Amino acid sequence: MGIPQYVLMVRKKDMFSFFEENKIIDNKTSFLSSYSSSNNTYTFTNIAPLITYCIEERKKGITAAGGDPEKEEDGKNGTLKIRTGTELSSYLSKQYPIQTMK
Repeated sequence: MGIPQYVLMVRKKDMFSFFEENKIIDNKTSFLSSYSSSNNTYTFTNIAPLITYCIEERKKGITAAGGDPEKEEDGKNGTLKIRTGTELSSYLSKQYPIQTMK
C-alpha cells in the first residue's frame, strides 16, 4: 500500500459516526489534507475552529458538572493528540471496501 494522498482529521469520538451518518467535511469538526511529496507531510490549515469548538465543549462539560472552567487544570500543557488512523483504516476497509471503476 502506498502513501495515502489524502488524510481526514476528525475527533476520535466522531470518527465512526462521521462515516455511518455520511457526514461531509465542514472545516469545523472535520478537515481534509492532501499529501505533499516534496515535504513528505500533510498540512492542515486553520484548525482553530476545531480547537475552539473542543475548548467550548470542554467548558460546557465542566460547568455542567458543577465546576468552574476557568479554574480547571488538565495538566496537558496544550498538547494535541494525533492518532495515525490504523483503527479507522481497519474500520473503513470493512465498512467501505475500495472499488475500482472500470
